[in-house]
Amino acid sequence: MNTFNQFNNASIIVNSEFIFDPWLYGSLYNNSWYPYGKKTLKEERLKKIKYCFISHLHQDHWDIDTIKYFSKKTIFLIPKLRVNKIIETQLKKLNYKNIIFIPIKKFFKIDNKYSISVVRPLNNEGLETKNIIYKNDGKEIDTGCILKIKNDNSNHLFLSDNCPYNLRGFLNDYKNIKINSVFFPFNGYASDYPFCYDNFSLGKKKNLSKEKIDKLQIKLFRFFKKIKPNLVIPYSSQFTLKNKNEKIFNQIIDKKFLNQKEYSNYFREKFRFKNITYLTPKRTLYLYNNNYIVKPDNLRNIKNLNIKKLKSNFPKLSSNYNNNDLVKDLNIAINSLKARLNKYKLNINKMNQTAFFILIEDINKIYHINFKNSYCEEIKYKKNLIKTKFKNCLILKTSLNIIVNILNRKLHINNCIIGFWLNWERYPNHYNQELYNALNFLHK
Repeated sequence: MNTFNQFNNASIIVNSEFIFDPWLYGSLYNNSWYPYGKKTLKEERLKKIKYCFISHLHQDHWDIDTIKYFSKKTIFLIPKLRVNKIIETQLKKLNYKNIIFIPIKKFFKIDNKYSISVVRPLNNEGLETKNIIYKNDGKEIDTGCILKIKNDNSNHLFLSDNCPYNLRGFLNDYKNIKINSVFFPFNGYASDYPFCYDNFSLGKKKNLSKEKIDKLQIKLFRFFKKIKPNLVIPYSSQFTLKNKNEKIFNQIIDKKFLNQKEYSNYFREKFRFKNITYLTPKRTLYLYNNNYIVKPDNLRNIKNLNIKKLKSNFPKLSSNYNNNDLVKDLNIAINSLKARLNKYKLNINKMNQTAFFILIEDINKIYHINFKNSYCEEIKYKKNLIKTKFKNCLILKTSLNIIVNILNRKLHINNCIIGFWLNWERYPNHYNQELYNALNFLHK
């Protein structure tokens, strides 16, 4: 018999010793994200953790305020992707030394109980809109994993945020693997689109969000129908948002896509799919071979979670920073980007199909970034003229403090995006993936 517990987001604990994507306590993305719900695991229970799998780089999958309760003997299993060296560096700073990088697709034997295989990114097709200027494969970081448990020869798929849009890729990698259970992301809310895109009305944002979620549900059903698991369990992409965009976020989201019980009932009725259940901190899933049962028997292990909203903790700019220095800093960052374009195989011509602008709202200045010709300049005309002068354009709206810290590597733009700290306008609603990829490397 094997046990499974979920406490927040993608955090699953198997047999009280193996944790996946730990985030139980901390506030993330500069105090923008907080754990969802009112119950969580008692800290002392984390001392029993022997193994920890971290699916990808985003903070809500390896919360330091959770990891610090692990034993120093805990073994960390991390997908063998270049970007995940950042995770290794941070863990070593906390004196965690047992770190193993796991290759994609192959099964790795952990001990006599478990083997694990990293599932490659499957969500490249799950882009925010069907209107795509350019789609680039190979830059995704969201992985999942299959945990093979030896005592009953069962396989459990933890998708994390890795929505299964690429069904063919998964089937090619795991042709002869019987999947007993699937833990899957069910809402797609861990994205600032369309919430932070100010050129859309509230009604338009609701429609775009519903369209994105409906597409995900169809993909999920087709995935389950093809791989035929014995049981599926919704999890991941659960968080409480506390920042300047929380009001619009709460107006747009459909609450049943944050509540696993309501969602399970919805999915069961919509697709006539019986093999779905849900977990909460109070409930334990018992699995053995093809049999399962859920019991509300975890009460002694949980505690109340008191969420206290904290102020954003962005690094403060130097008191002698001159606003006029921003053009210089942007130009340094653009020139530094040149080397990264080759390293990460980014295509300037495709990036430049969309004109890119940065609006610094607190000083009311707009800067045009030209990646092809490697320069930045302040423009004197107003924002409303941009969409008439350029066929395709993207406007990043932020503060001087945030953009300077991004350029100086004290913040990362991807974390700011996930934290809903940045706002955008995009005309027309075309997604240039190559440009968005390049913005991750726009720093000194």
